[in-house]
Amino acid sequence: IDLDIFKNCYEWDEIQIGQCRYAHKNYLPKAIIEAILKLYQDKTVLKDVEGSEVEYLLSKGMLNSIYGMCVTDIVKDNAVYGDEWGFEKVDVNEEIEKYNSSRKRFLYYAWGIWVTAYARRNLW
Repeated sequence: IDLDIFKNCYEWDEIQIGQCRYAHKNYLPKAIIEAILKLYQDKTVLKDVEGSEVEYLLSKGMLNSIYGMCVTDIVKDNAVYGDEWGFEKVDVNEEIEKYNSSRKRFLYYAWGIWVTAYARRNLW
């Protein structure tokens, strides 16, 4: 999706891609879609309704957090303390594998990337 935008913005005789990762694309799980639609409906219905400001803000915040939780950085260096604070580099591939195989994971980083790419394309 992003490459199509690049092709519309730039011309080149040669291109090299230094690093690239791929993720399979498919529809979001039905439960996530239903939750998003419910939160969006609540936010829309409650907007500017006197006395429903708290419910509106809660729905809006929850809706925004679904995206935010998808794109939270899953690979972070470890904070360490010796004589002073510092950071210890982690193995990126190992951390991604650990995240993707975790039973606690309920969102998928790539969903946020796909959502962003499609939004960018639609704005384009």
